[in-house]
Amino acid sequence: AEVTVAAGETVVRDFALTEEALGLDEIIVTGTPGGTQRRAIGNAVTAVQAAEVTENVSISTVQDLLAGRSPGIQFTRVSGNLGTGSSIDIRGVGSFAVGGNPLIYVDGIRVNNSIETGPRLGDMKEVNPLDDLNPADIESIEIIKGPAASTLYGTEASNGVINIITKRGSLGAPVFTLTTKMGQNWYKDPRTDWPGSYYTCNGTGTGGCAAGEIRGVNVFQNDYDDHGMVHFRNGMPYGTTGTVSGGSDAVRYHFTLGWDRDQGPVPNNDQGRLDARANLNWTPRDDVSIDFGFGAIRTELHTTTGRQPARVTGFHWSCPGGTNGCERGTGKPNALDGPFRGYIAYLPDLYDELLDSGQRVNRNIYSLTATHRPTDWLTHRLVVGLDDVNTEGFRINLHSSGRVGISSRQGRRTVEHRSTDNISFDYSGTATVELGGFELATSSGAQYYEKSSQWLSGDGRNFAVPSLQTISAGERRETSDGISGNKTVGVYVQEQVSWQNRIFVTAAARGDDNSAFGADYDFVLYPKLSGSWVISEESFLAESDLFSSLRLRAAWG
Repeated sequence: AEVTVAAGETVVRDFALTEEALGLDEIIVTGTPGGTQRRAIGNAVTAVQAAEVTENVSISTVQDLLAGRSPGIQFTRVSGNLGTGSSIDIRGVGSFAVGGNPLIYVDGIRVNNSIETGPRLGDMKEVNPLDDLNPADIESIEIIKGPAASTLYGTEASNGVINIITKRGSLGAPVFTLTTKMGQNWYKDPRTDWPGSYYTCNGTGTGGCAAGEIRGVNVFQNDYDDHGMVHFRNGMPYGTTGTVSGGSDAVRYHFTLGWDRDQGPVPNNDQGRLDARANLNWTPRDDVSIDFGFGAIRTELHTTTGRQPARVTGFHWSCPGGTNGCERGTGKPNALDGPFRGYIAYLPDLYDELLDSGQRVNRNIYSLTATHRPTDWLTHRLVVGLDDVNTEGFRINLHSSGRVGISSRQGRRTVEHRSTDNISFDYSGTATVELGGFELATSSGAQYYEKSSQWLSGDGRNFAVPSLQTISAGERRETSDGISGNKTVGVYVQEQVSWQNRIFVTAAARGDDNSAFGADYDFVLYPKLSGSWVISEESFLAESDLFSSLRLRAAWG
């Protein structure tokens, strides 16, 4: 509506607002040279509005944030210990030879996605770097599930892409928020709810059992009744996060400072995290915007170790006769009235003192995005970033076999220092031309990614006395070190044709070269073709009440 206001006068114009569904007009930034409407994308992109979730639900990790909120994403945990993570599969396992984890981006820069960063818990490393991030820092998460992602993200994107978008400042006076959380972590009561925690009386009248007695005895219940021992706890996760956000037309800011301390139900399983994030948005001119992001993360994890999930399942077996160090037919020395109180090897009251495993993380993430719009029809953008990760993994086992009371010269200590840098560079430009009812958007870009890692590990075994826990004090000492590097360069071109903002056809091609290909290997070509049709806006359905919105899409890549 046009309103004329004469000098010195005031005019009031009333108007009404009505609701309109804008789901198809949501802007998607993942898998596109810039931002584009969801309606124009032919491949599957799931968006999780993380800020809305964390406002109403206490979320400790990014994996917990995604679990159950994005169809097709699977987290396969191999440990129930606090602080451990899992591999991530999008639409199932795509390869048994190549790592299955999707690529992970934070504000457009690629970050470390390897699960090989944690201590060895049993036979594998189980700490996922995705969980270093504070869910309270995240505005939304966009996930590409199809192989068409390779056209814009390269060789390693066939397993999908997870793009984490952090919170930004908004126009207005500073707004301060303070959020606290508190909860509990616990197991089922092992005295009553763990039917597998049995010592078997085999009818021989030995090992603390009556003659002819054949029954199972819950060793945890026996410890509680006869010795007053409680081996588990109600762990308390608690934390505080504070933010300040605001800004003007030229500068906007968002700062976050968070502290978390989580306790698991096992006494030696806990994790602490201190994180800070600063996001600054500067608009020096109407056609230029610069976004800078910095995130600092410090974590320390202590957890159990051993080939078995030892505290929970590794020490409550019977000795059925002549196995695991037991005297055949008697159950000794693991009898209920023996030194092991019916446990096969691990005494829970000693376990916390003998075994410790964990990881310390010092991680910094830097991102810089510069966008320039010299004309109404041309936009180009540069994104550069660095993910610098330094970890120290450690494992202490004062009895190298994992069992107590075997011999005096045992014990093992392993320490690994690892430094990993992920450098990314992404330049793209898009030119848009309108021809009648058609709109043509031509995009091209170049990307460079480099990952370098170096590590040094030491291992010492067989200590003279338990108080000597340095690697140099071990009777057997070993060290190893290594470096690895990987570089990828790719260029792509894309053409998108749309008709009256309802029908979209996109074709693209990308060429990649990777340092692992070898000097004589040519570029690998990744083509893509997709289509999208918002059929509910066609005249033959627009007046129908059958569908509020209906879109047909397809993608090949």
